[in-house]
Amino acid sequence: MGDNFSANESVLGYLFQIRYSLYEIIKPDRDEGANISIEFLDDFDIYDSSSIRNVAQLKHHLKTTANLQNSSSDIWKTLRIWINLYQRGIIDIDETTFFLITTADISDGSIAYYLLDDDNRNIDKAVKKLTEIADNKGNKKFKKSYEAFLDLSKAEQSLLVSNIIIKGNIKPIDEINGLIKNILKYSVDDKFVDSAFSRLEGWWFQKSIEILISAKPRYIKRQTILKKIRDLASQFQIDSLPIDYLHIDLPEEQVSDYKDELFVQQLKSISTSQERIKNCIYDYYKAYKQRHDWIYEELLIDDELENYEKTLVQEWNRQITILKDEEDLDETASEEDFKKFGKKLLRWVELQANFKIRSEVKDNGYVMRGSYHMLANENDPEPRVYWHPQFLEKFKQVISN
Repeated sequence: MGDNFSANESVLGYLFQIRYSLYEIIKPDRDEGANISIEFLDDFDIYDSSSIRNVAQLKHHLKTTANLQNSSSDIWKTLRIWINLYQRGIIDIDETTFFLITTADISDGSIAYYLLDDDNRNIDKAVKKLTEIADNKGNKKFKKSYEAFLDLSKAEQSLLVSNIIIKGNIKPIDEINGLIKNILKYSVDDKFVDSAFSRLEGWWFQKSIEILISAKPRYIKRQTILKKIRDLASQFQIDSLPIDYLHIDLPEEQVSDYKDELFVQQLKSISTSQERIKNCIYDYYKAYKQRHDWIYEELLIDDELENYEKTLVQEWNRQITILKDEEDLDETASEEDFKKFGKKLLRWVELQANFKIRSEVKDNGYVMRGSYHMLANENDPEPRVYWHPQFLEKFKQVISN
């Protein structure tokens, strides 16, 4: 039980680190030229146009009664990390602000109390308490931390401590999202904030992973993140919808799962190549997922999706009429003629048709193409679109048998 609690706290600590760092970099009062990295100098560090580095240690506690005591590992382990960075010449104390950000409470008169960014701040008292504890060497597991602090000159101790700011009683991980959403409300209508937040955080987690696995230190500009927010905001306007699957394809090993679907059988009826069928399956998969998300998140208005499908069917009917007229196709045509006709109709959907569910949806056409394949996949009572001119008759024969 204890081990499980510890593991949960550790995992939540990492997730808290990523979520809270996003909050810090997009805060309205953050310098516009700020850049952020994760797990480079510390849990995260931010530097801005003033060249002052903001180095932060985050401490997330599951226990609601957690308190930042003078002998706390949160204080002494963190101090040792910062002193080590200074002694190795990685940071300049005079040009760095050190943040210890914790969900724990701060007791009156404690070291942390005198390092809050408020009227109670008192550097001399904080240095005195730190020195007393280090001299007494009360906890053996912090021996190296005590030694590191005492190895600093009095001037260095004072300079280091004067640049430390402690933020206590910070909201836990499940409440930080509320702070981020409050910022998003400046860009996104209230009813879409949850949807915008989930997409922003998903994007930020991916960016965080890229930072963490990079062989070289990587920073992300605040402006890059704000641009992402503006892009998300534009997708939640009346003439647009969010697009989530533009660069996501169905895993290769799952493509074969669709081999018996009616829309695939339709494609095979006109001798479509396997590679082309695979592209159609990708469109079907992405359109299905995207439409499901829009419905689940209640982003569509009234019968918007049904009306969109009606438009697709109407335009398909228009195109099939034009093709039949131009190709002079009738029932006496050969099977090869029917297949060529079907491929031309499919090509129209793939390369020429451009019917969006909303005018500013930036989906590169996969929603439309995939929706056509979804219409071709219906069998209750029959497909609403088809490629082979005689496919519907063959389908009815199969059903009747």
